[in-house]
Amino acid sequence: STFAGCDPEEYYQDLLRGSASPARQALHDKLRTTHRASLPYTSSSQDTWDALMDLYGVVDPDTGARRVKLIYAGDDTTIAAEPHGTSDTWNREHIYPKSADVGTSGPDFTDLFALRPSLARVNSARGNKWFGRCGIEGGGACRRPAHELAAEDTETDISSWLPPVNTRGDVARALFYMSLRYDGGDGELDLLLSDCPNEVLDDGQVNEIGYRSELLRWHMEDPVDEEERLRNDRICHRWQGNRNPFIDHPDWVETYFGRPGTLIGDGCG
Repeated sequence: STFAGCDPEEYYQDLLRGSASPARQALHDKLRTTHRASLPYTSSSQDTWDALMDLYGVVDPDTGARRVKLIYAGDDTTIAAEPHGTSDTWNREHIYPKSADVGTSGPDFTDLFALRPSLARVNSARGNKWFGRCGIEGGGACRRPAHELAAEDTETDISSWLPPVNTRGDVARALFYMSLRYDGGDGELDLLLSDCPNEVLDDGQVNEIGYRSELLRWHMEDPVDEEERLRNDRICHRWQGNRNPFIDHPDWVETYFGRPGTLIGDGCG
């Protein structure tokens, strides 16, 4: 499909009436109502595999073979697009983990702003760990890199996962989008970001992951680039019909999520 209304100026036109940023609820409603297509996760017709190959696919200049760019694997690291879905190939990484209550159905499960190609074994190593540097929760020994197949500037301990420098801002903006897009309506959980996720009791309606202050720092240190902008356009025009406002308006991150605090001891700011 091709969706209309995806030009950035047109997309936000009804929200910007003399203010620097729209009200949070108004922006949430815009993201929800313009999310006009939700792909099946796996299907004999078009599904999330096809979308990820479209969004992250590259062509090998020497062989003409199709390849995909991998998250967590360093600069310009790619793998053959086919085969996929096995332990020795690539699979679909949920940046907001499905085991952290995104679940296995609904638009939050297949939202393309939070799905990325990943080496299957690296994806398994990340699991549902929160995003941050080693030692925030006192999580034992720190492994660098986070996996033998991960980029050299990654690290992990028992509770935290640090992506490569060149993807940290992308990860942060994906999570800011997910937190704003999914607020507990339509039978979905309210996806929140916190510096103290261990203190939140999941009542079946709210789920929090961390660490918000780390994500806020990464957003500032790894700003939006042209590749991220083009991908934002492509997701809107070709696949979902909505946009990630934190790619289009990076300054809105502070408006809705504040500024980073200092993570101390048990991880709380």
